[in-house]
Amino acid sequence: MTHLPFKIHFTPTTKPLDCLHMDLIGPISLPSNSGHCYILTIINQYISFKITSFLKNKSDTYEEFAKQQKLIEDIHDQKIEQLVTDGGGEFVNQPFKDLANQHGFNHTIAPP
Repeated sequence: MTHLPFKIHFTPTTKPLDCLHMDLIGPISLPSNSGHCYILTIINQYISFKITSFLKNKSDTYEEFAKQQKLIEDIHDQKIEQLVTDGGGEFVNQPFKDLANQHGFNHTIAPP
């Protein structure tokens, strides 16, 4: 299947929660002792701060992001303005659309 080129342009950020980038890694070949085999990474574009969460299942992505979103917004006393992810099904789904609408952030799909 052929995709049209993405037309996306990132502008420089001016405050901590202007733009977050998120990706899911896994499944990793050797899970942790507690059974975690996915790694969720969230990177703050403005300050290059990284959050890493270990997940047992790919389906835990939404719940973990919702938890981290609240924590990040509380720490910075600011709302996330843009979230950039790949087009994976763990990010492109109705719960993520609803969360973006409810909290007023733009969810952007980055080129593969």
